[in-house]
Amino acid sequence: MQESHSENLPLCLMINGRTGPIVTDECQPVFTVWLDGRQALLEWTVILLSTEGTQIWRKTNGDTYSLSVAYDGPALIPQTRYQVIADLIDRTGQVTRLSSVLETGLMGQNWRGRWIEPVQQPAIREKEVTMMVILTPGPGHLGGHTRLRPSEDLRKTFHCDSKPRSSRLYISAHGVYELQINGQKAGPNCLAPETSAYPKILYYQTHDVTAMLHPGENTINIRLGDGWWIGRLGFGGDSCQYGDRLGLILQLEMIEADGSKMIIGSDESFLCRRSSTDYADLFIGERQDLADPVEEPWQRCSVSDFQTDNLIAQPTEPVQELRALKPVIFPTTPNGDLLADFGQVLAGVVCLTVDCLEKTEITLDHSEVLDQHGNFFRNIIGRNKDQRDVFIVPAGLT
Repeated sequence: MQESHSENLPLCLMINGRTGPIVTDECQPVFTVWLDGRQALLEWTVILLSTEGTQIWRKTNGDTYSLSVAYDGPALIPQTRYQVIADLIDRTGQVTRLSSVLETGLMGQNWRGRWIEPVQQPAIREKEVTMMVILTPGPGHLGGHTRLRPSEDLRKTFHCDSKPRSSRLYISAHGVYELQINGQKAGPNCLAPETSAYPKILYYQTHDVTAMLHPGENTINIRLGDGWWIGRLGFGGDSCQYGDRLGLILQLEMIEADGSKMIIGSDESFLCRRSSTDYADLFIGERQDLADPVEEPWQRCSVSDFQTDNLIAQPTEPVQELRALKPVIFPTTPNGDLLADFGQVLAGVVCLTVDCLEKTEITLDHSEVLDQHGNFFRNIIGRNKDQRDVFIVPAGLT
């Protein structure tokens, strides 16, 4: 038996169409072997093992035209890790073993955390406009930032007697969130919990934060922005698609060194205040004030009565940073603007390092093309399509 790949061996074992390890709430996950198109299989077997190595389920598939098999064994236990093994036998008798990890999520169990909301002003609901207004450029198309609210910071401090043996943090939001544990970003996710039909399906994410926790005081920090919940979306730039207030639900479960379980759930003990991000919208852009630290006092969040039966473990690969790109040229346009040309259409964020003599406002406008003279051209029109980021930076290097 061999476990290394050659040009004629399978590439990977997938669970629900994803490479593992994955977290799922599916009762019958689907296991698939992904081949390189040249492999001729005689049969293949999928085995599910407990973390102790006990075999829970085994299934052999002699139909080599079907490279997927659905789990039909004993009911999976919530919040449990399983090892998945696939043994593939080709027509020469050679056996190739692939392995992955399947972890079950909450699987419909009651959340110990509750929906909470920071102290905030409700978002402004944009009035519907006609198609003619949308397609006719005018002063009302820009300036949507004047109708936006700040992003909100939430925090929770707690004490650990010892370093936990293991931990899982389950989290979702009304809006989009950024999560940090003791100052470290948790997980690769961007714009989580991402978009879905929120009233019916709202994804939650699972993070193993064991390595980030330590004995003594620990701090959870979350920043909430409008995202798809409140943001100005679609052709008409309408707001408040699902609600007009930001919210969070979180549950941290830790197994301590002595085997006892400690659970931190979102509740009114979580603190909140306005963040340094004055506004953030997926289409309008964002404004960050890095020059004047937020000095407002922390306040307690309030508990909200929102449903949790629509929360499911995210079934897709997360939005995440793939690679860093540098502008290919830095020309100055005929109008005198400094242009950063990345050489392709992309989705992402811009990172800048600046050295200013005094407090300065820096504006970044984003577009896909230039006009015939080589000047900046705003090619995406419509209400609330500003695509403009603004940074207020202090004197010195930032």
